[in-house]
Amino acid sequence: MKSKTKTILTLTALLTVGLFLGAGGATAAFTSIEPGPETPLTGVDGILDQLYGLGNLDRVDDDGDRTWFPANGYVTAQAKFADFGQEFGYIPDLNDPGFLDDAFVPLFTVPGGTNGIGLGGPSATLNSGNVPFLWALNPSGAPLWTSLPSQNSDGLDHMVTWEVLDRVNTWVIAWEDLPGPLTGISDRDFNDLVVEVTVVPIPPAFLLLGSGLVGLLGLRKRFKG
Repeated sequence: MKSKTKTILTLTALLTVGLFLGAGGATAAFTSIEPGPETPLTGVDGILDQLYGLGNLDRVDDDGDRTWFPANGYVTAQAKFADFGQEFGYIPDLNDPGFLDDAFVPLFTVPGGTNGIGLGGPSATLNSGNVPFLWALNPSGAPLWTSLPSQNSDGLDHMVTWEVLDRVNTWVIAWEDLPGPLTGISDRDFNDLVVEVTVVPIPPAFLLLGSGLVGLLGLRKRFKG
């Protein structure tokens, strides 16, 4: 009995402090980020290094950041380099299963004329309810993009994610707001909007999601690696 209790406590602790993302694949894959026309300081690496220090970040596998488990949280715009205004939000899976029939919920907008690093806002709170969700970006001059490539009109990944190692339950997500590369206009530099995300799980929903155990296995592999 003591052993069983210890196992439950260990699982709960790992779920509480661990990865709030969908399960990753067995083989790590990372979307390629192009340098783009920006200077090194305003490319993604330059932005992240100035905000967090590159050594303080751990890139999340592409398969691991597509669907996020039910959570409450707080989101803040940290950087933007784009002509378009950027409306950031999420899509909750209210009509389980799948997101095709669910609506975009906006959290904040960064106007088109606002560019820079260390914006520190706008900010908003998140409450996905007891359902998983996708992050989503609605640029003023392009289609709605989500963290799930199969939902995107070009079938590509438009969001990449890093875990911030010295902050509890905190990630930074970076967006590409243009379709492509077949359109010939996408630069794939992922600096159009950079958002810091802090999420806290909703325990009942967390523990009821069988797929959460798959995510936990992926988390253990990352901790061992």
